[in-house]
Amino acid sequence: MNDELQQEHLLRSIIDLYVFNNCDYFIYLDVKKNSYTMFSGSTSGTPLPPTECSDYSTELVKYANDFVVPEDRAHVIREMGLDRVVEELDKNGKHIINCGILEPGRGYTRKRLEYRYYDREKQ
Repeated sequence: MNDELQQEHLLRSIIDLYVFNNCDYFIYLDVKKNSYTMFSGSTSGTPLPPTECSDYSTELVKYANDFVVPEDRAHVIREMGLDRVVEELDKNGKHIINCGILEPGRGYTRKRLEYRYYDREKQ
């Protein structure tokens, strides 16, 4: 295994360990490409979005319509939109959204979604 591949494997292992112990999932969102990669080690039962997606904007609407409670849906779709996320990150350094999720087999639960820049310049 070459050094670059070893480093990538190590980074994925670290991210997976962090996610498993701290949250349901972690998404690396590329604003310029409107795409993301998700890392998850969670066993929480929370419905997860696809691991890789080349159309974040469409996927967020689908996910919200499928799992976010009706009274929070419009707010979540608006707040998770790329323009709104970038606006809040540029202004505050982070963007936090709280919402209700209907989990299959478990019912209602509250979730906290948090956005932060990994690379502000490249978004």
